[in-house]
Amino acid sequence: MSNRIIQLEAKVIPSYNGFDRNFYACHILPVRKFSKRLASEFKQDILLCDVSALLHDLGLALYGDNEHNISGLEESMKLLKLAGFGDREFNLVARMIINHNGNYSTDFTLEDEVLRSADGMAHISEMPYTFHSYLIRNNYKEAKKKTKNKLLFEMEQKITIPLAKNMISKEYELAINLLN
Repeated sequence: MSNRIIQLEAKVIPSYNGFDRNFYACHILPVRKFSKRLASEFKQDILLCDVSALLHDLGLALYGDNEHNISGLEESMKLLKLAGFGDREFNLVARMIINHNGNYSTDFTLEDEVLRSADGMAHISEMPYTFHSYLIRNNYKEAKKKTKNKLLFEMEQKITIPLAKNMISKEYELAINLLN
């Protein structure tokens, strides 16, 4: 593992664990796993896809807002500079973080699609955690409905890479059946 990744993890993981003690293990790690696998399949820069996956929800952990892809960008970029990443890497990671939820562009690069799809796949593969995150703020029936809607959105709109859809389809079917 790269020393730069180890440096970033040392700074970022405590922020994620301070936000929710299970967030890193139940969301960020699966996003990283899927991101690296997709990057490898499509011959993209695995290190930068992993870095983007590591940092993509930092704004959520630090500020807890819906625009977390924007609010966490400044802190993410500071951490990249401290870890010795250059301008090209900085720009690519910034773009991926900004676009991971799909609200800011219609012209996505393959790297953007890798992170977006990996994020959606993690929400599906970790459905119990996704459900729990809704349950702590809603009653059981509402949490179930919101989780199902979230998974439908992830599969139908966010996961845009056909291979990613195929990779997660069985888990998706099981999750939807459990939520019905």
